[in-house]
Amino acid sequence: MKSIGIRKAIQLFGGSNISVHKGYHFQSGFFDKDGKTYYIDTGDDRMMKNGQLDIYYREALDRNDYSGKGGYNQWDFVSTINKMGYIIDKFPKEKERC
Repeated sequence: MKSIGIRKAIQLFGGSNISVHKGYHFQSGFFDKDGKTYYIDTGDDRMMKNGQLDIYYREALDRNDYSGKGGYNQWDFVSTINKMGYIIDKFPKEKERC
């Protein structure tokens, strides 16, 4: 499988208008797909699951909906990308983090 990061994975997932921000050990942000806005979170990169980031996403009311008012967490993101032949295990280098 080919290694990719979260932005490339969102593009492969069909997302556009991607806005992902780096935290110290995670990445989160928003993307649009099929006329809806979604929040996405990579989880802690120190706690990778099966060698890759443990990513969830959910529908968001708007690009300020970090609390999950728009929908429930969905965990099929990683398996969908894996079926395409990719593994999501790239993340920003330590010096690039906030």
